[in-house]
Order: sequence, then structure tokens, then C-alpha cells
Amino acid sequence: MIDSYDFSEQMEIGATGVALAIELLADNYGWAHSVEDQRWMQQHGVDVLVNRLGYVEVKTDMHTTKNFFFELSVEGGPGGLDKSAADYFAFLFPNEGKMFLIKRPDLMYWLRDRMFYYLECVPGSFKTVESNQGDRTWEVRGLVVSWTEIVGVLDVITVTFADLSDGSAALWEEEE
Repeated sequence: MIDSYDFSEQMEIGATGVALAIELLADNYGWAHSVEDQRWMQQHGVDVLVNRLGYVEVKTDMHTTKNFFFELSVEGGPGGLDKSAADYFAFLFPNEGKMFLIKRPDLMYWLRDRMFYYLECVPGSFKTVESNQGDRTWEVRGLVVSWTEIVGVLDVITVTFADLSDGSAALWEEEE
């Protein structure tokens, strides 16, 4: 069975994630600004401009599976990883109180280097999901990878945080 997601709901989750990521990133890097009103940035997968990091794309996952989902293709074309102009990906897991910052070039090389392994040796690691908005439906294919396969292998900045009752986040325990 293919999981189906309402794109409008996912956009709301994403906007909430970007706001939280900005709060977390600004606290550690001095400043972080949303570029949601910049069409070019949005078309190139950039959500936030961060002091000392550059362009950051935020991926928010409300699940608690402790897995990354790397979008490889959308409707048979390139997925978000290949289309993004971001310097870093921020994978945000609010329910787990974790954010992982990974350099985009490092992640892309790691994925391409291990693609055959996942294709041949890890059944079920490739997942197809369906997105829909109104009458329009499209397929997204991606790779599901455990946090433990990335953290400690790549140069990942791990941010641990706690949500506060007022909706803000307390920060930051950074691990390399």
C-alpha cells in the first residue's frame, strides 16, 4: 500500500518546521532569515539564509521512525535533493527534539556511493508515496535510511532541543 499525503497539510507542516529551524539556527549562528517570499529561492529548494552556513533547505518530518526520507524523484523527474541549491539540509524531527544539519554535497555523494547497496541489499528501503492537492495526484520516490547510518559517518551537526509550553524551543546541545 502506498502512503498518501495531502500536499496542503505538508506545506503547513513545512512552514512550521521552517519557523522552528530559524529559531534554532539563529540562536547558534547569530541570524537566520526566511526566504519564503523570494520566488527564485523557493524554486531552488532554499528556505532559510543562515549566517556562516549559507542556503539551508528545511525538511520537517512529524513521524517518530528515526529514519530519513530522501526524495529522489517526483513524477519521474529529479527529486528535491537534486533540484536544491541549498548548501545544507536541515532535517527537523520536532517530535523527537532533533535537527540534523548535513552539507548537501556530502549527502549527495554518500547517497550515490551507496545506491547500489540499497538497491540490491536492503529490500524495502525504496519507498513510493503519493501526494495530492485537490484533483491532482503525483508520485514521489525516495530512499528510507536510518539516522544511525548517517550520523557518525558524515559530518552531521546534531541539534537536540525541547519544545516549551509557549511554542518556542529551548536549545541547543550540538553534537558533531
